[in-house]
Amino acid sequence: MLMKTNFCVICNKEFEDFSLSNLLSKNKRKLCNKCKDELSPKYIKFMHKTIKIRAIYDYNSKIKELIYLFKGCYDYELNSIFLEPCLWYLKLLFFDYYIVWVPSTKIDDEKRGYNHVEEIYKNMGLKMLNLIYKNVDFKQSDLSYQNRLKSIKNFSIENDVDLTNKKILLVDDIYTSGTTIEACYNLIKKLKPKNIKVLVLAKTSLKK
Repeated sequence: MLMKTNFCVICNKEFEDFSLSNLLSKNKRKLCNKCKDELSPKYIKFMHKTIKIRAIYDYNSKIKELIYLFKGCYDYELNSIFLEPCLWYLKLLFFDYYIVWVPSTKIDDEKRGYNHVEEIYKNMGLKMLNLIYKNVDFKQSDLSYQNRLKSIKNFSIENDVDLTNKKILLVDDIYTSGTTIEACYNLIKKLKPKNIKVLVLAKTSLKK
């Protein structure tokens, strides 16, 4: 019987994969069926003002835990698991887009050795453009709702990049107030790309 033995990167349990496609693949599956079911995508569509946004997941306790482990505890092995349940769907949906990710603080990127948003979406195999940066090292999570609204001016973009006729997929990990997405979206819009779409891992709400 054809099978491939893997170890789940979330629960660390051994599991056997009987899928012919996965057997022939050079890449091992990272998730067992149980953990994959817990990461069931919701594909939530919503609006932030006039900006259309897609969220892959609800911001539930499981997603919160995994993002914390990857982002805050530097568990790099988790980089590919967030998109694994829906990777082929996302590749088909955005096959001709360029990815632009929302920046983190330089301090955090240096500590963990990578930008967590960039590493998650690298798995889509699309061209990536490092265009946006923060003028100051602040964390959105440390700011109140009102201060988040004021923080929009703290982002800048590489203005000498030609985005004409390019389709841009702006990506982030968690949607809260939407102010960061709005700031980055408007900066990209100034460069007049052909289209801009927005994708986040999970949607939550921020108490004002």
